[in-house]
Amino acid sequence: MPVYMVERDLPGIEMEQLAAAQKAAIETSNQFTADGKPVRYIRTTFVPGEAHCMCLFEAGNPEVVEEVNRTANIPFHSCSRGSGFNAAVGDRDSVESRDPLRGYKSFSVNAAIFKK
Repeated sequence: MPVYMVERDLPGIEMEQLAAAQKAAIETSNQFTADGKPVRYIRTTFVPGEAHCMCLFEAGNPEVVEEVNRTANIPFHSCSRGSGFNAAVGDRDSVESRDPLRGYKSFSVNAAIFKK
């Protein structure tokens, strides 16, 4: 399935709120899949200095990914199909075949690493 990147601007968000949004994305994705709309949350990258967040989802189309985020009440401003690059080799490859977290349902963000 294709991978989609959802971009968000989250000024003022606390780590606890970010963790709750991640949990909602995972749970909502799982519910959609159980209801016959396959979608998988992959991971989130948060840039605290810019309050910018990028989340990756695997799904058959962007509409399902957008619906998951709306249902989970997580704001976003774009949803785009993505591709990955293998930095070790320097060649372009699909995210879905190179994703090191494939098979994991989530990862934890350590709030301590964002403190200045």
